Amino acid sequence: MRVDIVDKNVGDDVLLTETAADEFGHYSARFDARSLRERDKAQPDLQARVYVANAFLAASDVRYNATNDETLVVKLPPNSAASVSTTR
Repeated sequence: MRVDIVDKNVGDDVLLTETAADEFGHYSARFDARSLRERDKAQPDLQARVYVANAFLAASDVRYNATNDETLVVKLPPNSAASVSTTR
């Protein structure tokens, strides 16, 4: 499963990084804060989005004004793997 971490915005959302979940649905992601500074944002508004191939499965709630260490939980539909969570 592919996990995209995005910064939610009023306009288009910005992809910060992409990672993969392991066989247990866990993942870890890091991104460069340079993207935030370029857009004059002090803190990101993070959301994790899970895909299989290019098919969207589910997204986490948005963590507004996220800190350097966040856990984003994605509850997948019943016909997919167990819930996915991350620490940034």
